[in-house]
Amino acid sequence: MSDPPVIRALKSMTNSVKAWDATPLHSIFDQISPPNEPNAQTSTPYFLQAQRFSLTESALFPIAERPPVSADLQTQFNRAIEQCNAEPSIHLAQMLSLFHDYAWAVSYQPTAGEVADSVVSLYDYARTKAALAAAGEQAMLVGGDLSGVQDFIYTIAANRAAKSLRGRSFYLQMLTDALAGWVLQQAGMPSTNLLYSGGGRFYVIVPAACYEQLAQWRRELGQFLLNVHDGELYIALGGATIADAEHNFEALFRAVNDQVTADKRRRFATLDQRELQTKLFTPRGHRGNEDDRCETCGYMGPSSQFMPDDDEGKICRLCESTIKLGFSLHDAQFLCIRQPQPNLAAVKDRANAKDILAGLGLQAEICFDQQELLKYLNRNPEQSIHVQIIRPFADDLAMLTQLRADYRQHVFSMRPIVNVTPKAAKGEVKSFDQLAKASRGIKRFGVLRMDVDDLGDIFGYSLAKASLARISSLSAAFSRFFEGWVGEICRDQNIATSIYQTDQASNQATSHEQIYSVYSGGDDLFLVGSWDVLAHVANRIQHDLQRYTGYNRLIHVSAGLSLHTEKFPLYQAAKLAHHALDRAKDAAPRQAIRKNALDFLDQTIAWEAYPALLNWHQRLWQLYQGEHGMVRSLLQVLMELYSQYYEHSQQRQKSGKGHTAYGPWIWRGKYQLARIRQRHHTNQALQTLLDDIDELLFTGFDEPHRISLRTIEQLGLAARWTQLLIREQGD
Repeated sequence: MSDPPVIRALKSMTNSVKAWDATPLHSIFDQISPPNEPNAQTSTPYFLQAQRFSLTESALFPIAERPPVSADLQTQFNRAIEQCNAEPSIHLAQMLSLFHDYAWAVSYQPTAGEVADSVVSLYDYARTKAALAAAGEQAMLVGGDLSGVQDFIYTIAANRAAKSLRGRSFYLQMLTDALAGWVLQQAGMPSTNLLYSGGGRFYVIVPAACYEQLAQWRRELGQFLLNVHDGELYIALGGATIADAEHNFEALFRAVNDQVTADKRRRFATLDQRELQTKLFTPRGHRGNEDDRCETCGYMGPSSQFMPDDDEGKICRLCESTIKLGFSLHDAQFLCIRQPQPNLAAVKDRANAKDILAGLGLQAEICFDQQELLKYLNRNPEQSIHVQIIRPFADDLAMLTQLRADYRQHVFSMRPIVNVTPKAAKGEVKSFDQLAKASRGIKRFGVLRMDVDDLGDIFGYSLAKASLARISSLSAAFSRFFEGWVGEICRDQNIATSIYQTDQASNQATSHEQIYSVYSGGDDLFLVGSWDVLAHVANRIQHDLQRYTGYNRLIHVSAGLSLHTEKFPLYQAAKLAHHALDRAKDAAPRQAIRKNALDFLDQTIAWEAYPALLNWHQRLWQLYQGEHGMVRSLLQVLMELYSQYYEHSQQRQKSGKGHTAYGPWIWRGKYQLARIRQRHHTNQALQTLLDDIDELLFTGFDEPHRISLRTIEQLGLAARWTQLLIREQGD
């Protein structure tokens, strides 16, 4: 019996690779060019080092020197391929996992008649070629977008948010995977045909004949989600036919996204109108009986769908299951996936997370460590299980090789997930109250939201030769950073230590877990944590993204960071952080600094100015350690000067006179700083700081686009930042 087309396609890729030891893979980010210079590289060429996948700096970050490619890597790959299970579906999944493990950073050497592309890996070529082969001569790209995600995650009781968030976010990740898997199952397609799944969005390749089934898929999935989520969530679908391998894939994705957007605007439009009326527009529950209301999400329904909660209230089955899910995720290493036959009709009411996913054909189990994993595998010897390592390190590679050899009926792969939840001494998830109390100075928790600026442009006219393999490669590259490396940044508990190294008590505090990853994937993230740590986390993320993309000036992130009191509702905090992110992207004219900024303490500053801001802040903090009263007066003067500068600048802008902000604040500042200098003339560190301020404070006002690079703006923010850190310390 001959191999199915998709397996033949993958095998042809392995047989054609002749030069792993010669040609390094260029970074895909080298191909992001200005729209008026489509063939121009924006930076020095960067290369990935061919090695097995892991969440290590040497694996993920490109280098400027052409690295050698070890011939031993190909030998290991071929040996692993030979050990694949003979059963076609298992064989296919195992081959794809091996391509990802060994060939994610290997350049593909084309056969005769193929065109080389130095920025697309063998893995990305293999999975896109296999997907097209499985779909047949006429293929179609289908996209799905899960709407209602923001409200589902964040509209929960503030006092229960900490223990609910991680599980709800992870459930949505799994739900997106399950919805994509259901579409592939309906189309008769293998797992190779999943191009992307994350952030509530997925893309799959199916036969073009499935276009006629899109309406039916909308109805069936819409009915299912209406039953189990009461209209909270909806999956919008869109599709477009792929003409051939040379198709304009940038235009194809745009066409699919347009259809998805149109479907999203008409949620549940394909369903029976009478049922919609009953489900969405009639009173729920028992005429407002508060006894049958979930204390976490507010859902109201029959008593049978609730259970007692630890806090003497009631909780719905879905919330109870996501809380358990989030707790079991903390520091877990393995995610085990099985794919039973879907049965949408089996789940008709609000159910727990596992039952909902199983109805779509996905069963997920979490194993904390290898010992727990082996027990789980030995309990299920007859079923093929896809085991995903969700925090892959270089040390895991030997373990991964051994697992593949010992359990050839299962599939083993790497799947990074940003999975950081802070735990207290007794093992429970820290509440937002505890995160606020762990902060230096003022007791607040922070919410950080970040995303890549102009991502549509990057995937569109900024990405030269937008082939399917290139688009998939670029998407995978962003995912490796946001779904993998961001987690390592969040786990770096010493991230702020060097800034406050003279404060020994605070250094001890930062050794505790202070960051809660609600979500990170695709091109954006949402973190909650002690406010004083999050600013440094944001800076580290943008700095590492610069290195990761080879310092390509077209690729950058903006960030919004908001501060909140202990009991502040999460959904409001999420909105305020999003408003801060919008301000970072839409700050006043900065022609040379488009977006690429941080909004922090209600002030927007370009990342370009952040090193100077941090320097001022650190110097003020160090002075505070030596003489508290002196610094308090200096901070007050600097904040007052910034307030006067800002007010004067706004008045000029409203009058049409531009952003130049010379005014009375200048000579007032000269006078007030001189008085501080006289009062503390023996403090050399202060004198040096005041000399630097005097030299730089009143310069740089003749270039409007330099706003946020002006010293007065940096000093105003640094002073407020430092003041918040020294509040409520009892000195």
